[in-house]
Amino acid sequence: MCCAGSDVSPSMVSDVWKFCTRLSSTNVMCNQCGRVMSYHGTTNLRVHIGRHFGLRPERNGCGRTLKEKNQTATTAFVGELTAEETRSRLVTYDSVAEEATGPREAPHVDPSLEVCLRWFKHHTNLHSLFVAMLRDEEFVDVSLAISGKLIKCHKVILSACSPYLDKVLRENPCRHSLLIMNDFRFSDVEKLVSFMYRGEVCVSQDDLPMLLAAAEALSIKGLSTKLPTDCNGVN
Repeated sequence: MCCAGSDVSPSMVSDVWKFCTRLSSTNVMCNQCGRVMSYHGTTNLRVHIGRHFGLRPERNGCGRTLKEKNQTATTAFVGELTAEETRSRLVTYDSVAEEATGPREAPHVDPSLEVCLRWFKHHTNLHSLFVAMLRDEEFVDVSLAISGKLIKCHKVILSACSPYLDKVLRENPCRHSLLIMNDFRFSDVEKLVSFMYRGEVCVSQDDLPMLLAAAEALSIKGLSTKLPTDCNGVN
């Protein structure tokens, strides 16, 4: 039997501290693998070192020492193990932790909480899809007639990008609407349709005034700031 006192001989100090570092009164870190374990005595530390590094605890008088199972073999560290040995020791590693701290409980999740699902490429997908449908004239339901030429597009795009065209289409419901725009240049309307689908358009300096005038008349969002008051330009 050993008595506690202020003078503790080196043989009384457990050899586990050669392999572990005391972090606090309740936590200890393994010097070899970096594992942080709860500390309520050296028993769980011995088990961890014994199973994880091939060492076994032995009593030595009042204290305890750790001796290798094979005195001639050197300790194998995690970085020197094969993949199979590493997986095996990791399983043992988790089981030792469970023995020391008890089984882990799954966190409680409130079933009434809602989960937000977000598609980060949603806008990009819709943008490319509508541009492709304009190019291929798929699912078109409105035609713009300018100087004997037609531009087939989609009511939903025109309605979303122009309060003026939205009002015209709502007041004249039809399976496939035909809007006659003889007061505008075909090139200007074509560029405005491209702007509504793509959000941008390239235009020369010479054509810019006429294009902006057409955008004002049709109240194209992003190019015009006023709302339409009559039906000029569309019959």
